[in-house]
Amino acid sequence: MSHTTYFLFVSVLTLSHVYFVTSSFDPYWIQVIDGNIEHLAAHVYSTEDDLGNKTMTVKDAFHWNFRMNLRETTKFVGEFLWLDDDNTVLRKATFNVFDHAVARECGRSIIKQHKCFWLVTTNGFFFSKDNPISWVSTYNWS
Repeated sequence: MSHTTYFLFVSVLTLSHVYFVTSSFDPYWIQVIDGNIEHLAAHVYSTEDDLGNKTMTVKDAFHWNFRMNLRETTKFVGEFLWLDDDNTVLRKATFNVFDHAVARECGRSIIKQHKCFWLVTTNGFFFSKDNPISWVSTYNWS
């Protein structure tokens, strides 16, 4: 076997091994947590996936898993409404709950699942990675 053929065989074997290893899980796991809002409406979507409307109360949470696309342009937008008891909108906010910048904060390894958390409170939106104990104020209500 020539050196070139051997290199090609090893490259193909390595690429299929990496795919096999990473195909059993999605590298990104994102969770949105309602910290202290009695009536919170959330809608999260990307160009490929619409996670639907979520009606949340204090301590509710939802999460989703996914892979970033090959161009690394995957973006999930979150639209949040803080509602009064009669469903009147008190405050609202729209921002990217996942994009290239969040991926950089969360982590970029293809062999480890990265967990990212968003905490929604009356004081704004807070981000944490890996373990939701160290929150960073990231966005405010408009």
